Parts: sequence; C-alpha cells; structure tokens
Amino acid sequence: MAVIGGPSLQSRAFTGKNVLSQLKSIGREFVNSNRGTYYNGRVSALYARYSDFFNGENKPASIQAHILNYIEDDMRESIEQVAPSELSMDIVDFSKAAIIDDRVYAAGLSYNRAALMLTHPMITTGFDNLRFSLDDIQVLREINRKYNTARGAVTVNDLSESEATSTEK
Repeated sequence: MAVIGGPSLQSRAFTGKNVLSQLKSIGREFVNSNRGTYYNGRVSALYARYSDFFNGENKPASIQAHILNYIEDDMRESIEQVAPSELSMDIVDFSKAAIIDDRVYAAGLSYNRAALMLTHPMITTGFDNLRFSLDDIQVLREINRKYNTARGAVTVNDLSESEATSTEK
C-alpha cells in the first residue's frame, strides 16, 4: 500500500546490487511526474516533509539541486527560474492506494494521530498503533487474503489420537 502522491511502487525488491540504480530510476520518474513537480516552481509536499534528508544549511537549494539533477523537458526551466526559497512544496495527495483485481481503491489518509483518536478503530501491528476506518480494514484484510492465497500458504495440523486410529475414511 502506498500514497497516490508518492513515488511509484516498484515491482522488484531492492538488493545490495540494485538499490542505487533503482533509487535513481524512482527519483527520475517521480520528479518528472505531476506528483513530483509542476509548473511555476510547484513541487511535492514530500520534499518539505522529508527535508531533513537533504544536506546543507540551505535545504531549499539542496532540494532544488536534487530536482534539477533528475528533471527533464520543459519543466526544467520552470524549476530553474524559481529561487530555491520560493519553491512551493504544495503538491499533495496523501490518499492511500491499493490495487485489488485491477481496481484501484483510494481514500483520504490522515497521518495526524490526534485527529484520528476517536474516529477510527485501532489495530496493533506489533510496531505501532495505527488507526484505520472499517472500510480501510476490510480492504487491507482482502489484500492480505489475496496475498496469502497467491502465495500458496499451507497449514499442517496433527491428527488427534482418535482420528489417527479411526478406520473410517
């Protein structure tokens, strides 16, 4: 599961050998999509959210340099013409996306736990307490069911003494 406004999900797992090339490819695709950049210096809100991952004291300039490293076509000029401090990090779509049977399910996602406290049931994942709507839980359970079916999981149970010694078939 991912957010619609984020980088595309990858069909191949990251490995030590491919992680750098895959991250560069993902970065290039994201920056050149309307989820990453748009005209007049508009860029994804994810850049503001994760700005701590960019080096230097002038984070807007580091973010702009990152974008210019990957951007192609006519969008490049639009980003170059804006001062780094004037980048509008406002492209937002934090809707979650799930694909089941070639159908895309998307619903608004709030990452503010305080706002969700009284409105959504809580699921304990073992790592964190997450709150989802009942519809979200149903979609997640269906994804899990289909994953387990496709994976071919098998459960082996021991026979009881009476079942083991029974002559009935």
